[in-house]
Amino acid sequence: MIAAANRIIKPYSLDVKEVVWWSIYDIGHSITDKFDDVPEGEDRNPRVFTAGDACHTHSPKAGQGMNVSMQDTFNLGWKLVHVLQGRADASLLRSYSKERLTEAKRLVETDHKWARIMSAPTTQAERDGTEEPRIIRQFKENLEFTGGTAVKYDTSYLFAAGKHQALATGLEIGRRFHSAPVVRLSDVKQMQLGHVQRPTRAGASMRLRARQTARVPGRRSTSWPTGWRPTSIPLSSSTPARAKTLTR
Repeated sequence: MIAAANRIIKPYSLDVKEVVWWSIYDIGHSITDKFDDVPEGEDRNPRVFTAGDACHTHSPKAGQGMNVSMQDTFNLGWKLVHVLQGRADASLLRSYSKERLTEAKRLVETDHKWARIMSAPTTQAERDGTEEPRIIRQFKENLEFTGGTAVKYDTSYLFAAGKHQALATGLEIGRRFHSAPVVRLSDVKQMQLGHVQRPTRAGASMRLRARQTARVPGRRSTSWPTGWRPTSIPLSSSTPARAKTLTR
């Protein structure tokens, strides 16, 4: 491995003082048929679950596996908490396997695509620098999935059909809400939009593509999603006079 590294970085060289551990192993693309213990055709709530590498394996090429695995356990975790605390029926646990199996299939398919891109020889245009390397293009195209923000769940116990999708053209039903750092005008507090976004009337807060501009004296204009308003707080003597609660 050291010799291979020196061939790659030539004319530079790498001098390794000590190797304390190393391993070479085969990576298999595999996925289980379900993430719980309910046999095919049996109608009951699951009692045993698997997540992460226990039910889907792939190569570490693009680094997307960690986010997918953590989302497995996050998805299962909040559902278990709701059931154990009596806040939801145990049938809620049936949605875990269906939702996460779909994402695991996307993970393995994405890894197969990465394998083909990385093993393909570079083109002359890529070597000349006149064309962006395919690996870089693939990273850009795959950023949402690698970052764990491209989750999309199908219609199920938790997600309604797209009958009223027109009320939320900027947010696809079943897809993870994309948060973003914003500054609340009422108190100039930095926060994540996804943590505080709430409806002011049915459907209005979800139309993120239609935007309105709020102008505050002494400050540059700021664009906010239509229907969204920051949480109101009482103005104190220490609050700048121009910090007013943004309204529609």
